[in-house]
Amino acid sequence: MTHLSAEQIFSQRAPVAGVIGGYNHQFDRLVLGAEAMFGTGGGRLVQRNAAGSAPGLSVLAIQRFSSDWNGRLRLRLGWATGNMLMFLTTGLVVDRQRYLSTVEITPSGFAPTSTILGAHTGSKAGLTVGAGMEYALSDRWRLRFDYVYDLFGDRHYTGPVSVRGGTIAVSISSTPQDQGSSAHTAQMSLTYRF
Repeated sequence: MTHLSAEQIFSQRAPVAGVIGGYNHQFDRLVLGAEAMFGTGGGRLVQRNAAGSAPGLSVLAIQRFSSDWNGRLRLRLGWATGNMLMFLTTGLVVDRQRYLSTVEITPSGFAPTSTILGAHTGSKAGLTVGAGMEYALSDRWRLRFDYVYDLFGDRHYTGPVSVRGGTIAVSISSTPQDQGSSAHTAQMSLTYRF
């Protein structure tokens, strides 16, 4: 069996639109709160890796990933000073994901053969953590910047791939850092306090 491992980390640079709502309670400078977020437009990513070769044979692993929407339910702990609030968050995230893993095998002198190893469409839950700051523009309006890290589980796809003259077994493994299993998001929000 040939073992292929994708080592690159996806970089997601797609605009996201969403809504946020929550509740905070302040004890002197300490702020405790809970919030819910929903966002759309997570983007589409494609990763192509030269995954291996053997005499007379080259192998290319291709992963396609898209995130249609996500929702987060988080707890927030902050420290207020003047008009600024620095905060940490943690909680749960649910993401609507589509994933397709293929392998392309090219024997010397022949056209490439492409085979689907695995496909997944559905909602996936994970852990979310983050940090940020919020600046009070007025009594009601807040400008907020935060970084969010979402972590989902591993994936492992295995399948036989037919090549002219025979069949070889190919396995592609992913770790939590690639193929859409984690996401790094920097976001800016304008919020209104009721």
